[in-house]
Amino acid sequence: MNFYELKTNVSNIGSALKDANEQLSVLAADPSATTEDISAQQKKVDALQVRYETLDKQYKEETAKQQAKLKNPKNRLKSHRKNVRTTPSLNSSVIRWLSKL
Repeated sequence: MNFYELKTNVSNIGSALKDANEQLSVLAADPSATTEDISAQQKKVDALQVRYETLDKQYKEETAKQQAKLKNPKNRLKSHRKNVRTTPSLNSSVIRWLSKL
């Protein structure tokens, strides 16, 4: 799973967990809800919580790896000047051509 997918999954599971917790609160406040309904909803909340914590941990670990890569000087982009090739003959020929104008 790539970094973007992890981030998306953490967000999606987080939203589902929030909704499940809200539903649990509604059920708990509803006098007509049975204890079985409340227990079933609590199990859903617990399962989502485990998923969220697992994915969040993986996301944080991947974020730390990415930040470590960025801080490592070996992974930084080298100066563009080192990668630019200059051709003195081309420069001198352009200068000569311009001087003829």
